Amino acid sequence: MADGRMIFKYTEDQTRVRTLATADIKPYTALLDPADARPAYTVTATGNLTETVALTDDPQQVVLGGRVTSITYEDGSPGRPDNEATLAYDGTVEFDVVSTGTTPAPTSTANGVAVYIKSDNGLTLASSGNTLYGHVDYPTDFFKRAGRLPVRVGS
Repeated sequence: MADGRMIFKYTEDQTRVRTLATADIKPYTALLDPADARPAYTVTATGNLTETVALTDDPQQVVLGGRVTSITYEDGSPGRPDNEATLAYDGTVEFDVVSTGTTPAPTSTANGVAVYIKSDNGLTLASSGNTLYGHVDYPTDFFKRAGRLPVRVGS
């Protein structure tokens, strides 16, 4: 799944709460709305999201004769059911995008290029067998990185 960061904000009064087919989803994850297949992304985490942080090899992490290697904690939206999240349908979000296969989208990708969503919710520039998700939308002075593109969702 594409895991993003907001560039231009969504329209708040057009967000909707939806029950998703899977749980443990982070905010700014690209997907198609399960109710009507519109391009969307999560604004909130699902209620049961957990995060795991790997710890460094620090002598202070020795606990009760053992070594702590990671910590897992709850990071979901409080009070939200496990598979439920708020979805937005517009705005510009920076996502991981591939050009074809697993090749990252190049920094030369032009403004306005179509971006498609695959069946696994990953984003691609390849149209074949995929659904139109949005278009590349570079803000002024955007720092370009291979594999990361600002996508105007639903456009």
